[in-house]
Amino acid sequence: MPGSNQDAYFTVFAGEGVARVVALQVYSRGGGIVFERRDFPPNDPIKGWNGRWRGKPVQTGVYLWLAVVEYADGVQKHFQGNVTVVN
Repeated sequence: MPGSNQDAYFTVFAGEGVARVVALQVYSRGGGIVFERRDFPPNDPIKGWNGRWRGKPVQTGVYLWLAVVEYADGVQKHFQGNVTVVN
């Protein structure tokens, strides 16, 4: 369907200096984890979250994400933010 985001993914996009994503976690408003993936390359949408939990689309809303990335020099940094899901 044109304009549909049914196949949209949320992931970590980064520049050349980022070697890998150590962890990406997405939490519901109530604090429950709805997605977690560890040790994957950045910039690969398929490795990210597809807006589903236990195989079903999550409710429309704002979800907290936490990410740990590792740079080529071995330094790890933590990032966080919000992602809005619209069904």
